[in-house]
Amino acid sequence: MENDHSVGEYSVSNDVQEKRQAIIIDESSGSARWQVPDRIWRKHRLLQRVRLRRTIERHVLPVLQKLEGLYLRDQLGARPRIASKSLAQIEADDVAIEAALYLFELALSEDLIDFIKSGPHEEELQADLDNDAVGGCGLTLAEVKQHYIRRAARLILKRGGVAARARRRTFIEMDVHDMASLHKLRLLVGFDEASMKELDKGLEGRLDRLLESDVDYLRILYSCCPNKFLRALRHSLGWDFPAILDWSPKFAAAVASSLDHSAKIMALGDSLLGIKDPEVVHALGRWPLQEIKGRRKGRRRRKTYRSRIAAVRKALGRHFPALLDAGPRAVQDAGTWTDADLARLRSISSCLNPAVLRAMATLPFAQKIAILEGLNDRVGQRRLKSTLAQPAGIAAVKGIVSDLRDRVGRGEAPPDLKAAIAAGGPFDHRVSDLLGRS
Repeated sequence: MENDHSVGEYSVSNDVQEKRQAIIIDESSGSARWQVPDRIWRKHRLLQRVRLRRTIERHVLPVLQKLEGLYLRDQLGARPRIASKSLAQIEADDVAIEAALYLFELALSEDLIDFIKSGPHEEELQADLDNDAVGGCGLTLAEVKQHYIRRAARLILKRGGVAARARRRTFIEMDVHDMASLHKLRLLVGFDEASMKELDKGLEGRLDRLLESDVDYLRILYSCCPNKFLRALRHSLGWDFPAILDWSPKFAAAVASSLDHSAKIMALGDSLLGIKDPEVVHALGRWPLQEIKGRRKGRRRRKTYRSRIAAVRKALGRHFPALLDAGPRAVQDAGTWTDADLARLRSISSCLNPAVLRAMATLPFAQKIAILEGLNDRVGQRRLKSTLAQPAGIAAVKGIVSDLRDRVGRGEAPPDLKAAIAAGGPFDHRVSDLLGRS
């Protein structure tokens, strides 16, 4: 990704631990004798920053640069971000600011920088880093960090592309409050205009919600085709489009890679939001898609596609989600069903549930439908539907599948499986279990 300049986490080396010598920053750090009265320099924003920069230049930056040097020595190929740079140069580079912030956190965790304050009797006390103003600038550490995070965010927007400039106000209003959201902002400003347009419409102008997403998730959105993916999702999901922000990176990657044509996404519609397993999405992506002759538009004929997903969804109607919940194996098999298969299945589709489909997932379609039709003839559809929703009913179906495999293995498969189940025959004990009889 062009604008994805990741800083990453720094780790401390043994040398740092062995040569630890803390830099002390007290209430006089960054101040000069001529800067009077002192209270003004601790309250006025511009004067505070003068002292802040002086403290960083004299005390903090040398520590961070040394720390980065030790880190880079152990990480071959890593690029220096702040080494040999002045504070002014670092402040003009968003990546360098982010690196400095990471290094500062590391320096604090390794006790390389120590903040102290004066007690009521002029004794030296450890500063409360969560609440106390530190150094001579009168700012808390949280305020200092926010100052540089906002500065880095402005630099990112300044060098952003067309999409960033077109939506500058939206980006400025985003709550970029920590280093994680700073990195996410850098990803977002690299999006092309078409992608940002689709996201803006789908999220109803709430692009700031993208900052709540995982970085890996944003990378997936970045790599997707705005027309084949984002626009198709926006049209097929409608008001539910924001629900895609709840997807895990793994699930989003499955949708982007397997539903590789807008016709597949449109065919699934809001059923896509009911899928939890990425492998189910991969299985759906392998279902066939056929290009057919479309209507002529001027001199050109518009391309039209027939998706197998649309055919199966239409045939199963409100029972289509049961198939999607049955797992990837059952879904993969359903992609091979013919129109004739679907016509037979439609009459008993009310008996389908995920557990039944999973139990019969390994059987050919002819045997699946024979079992269901035989049970339907034997006990009636109304009773069968309620029975198959119970554990005893599922156990009975599993038993029939197991017995059938044994018989096929011995060469004793019944010539008419449907009739064998409907009439009692070799599977009668399993049907009795389903009916609750001994």
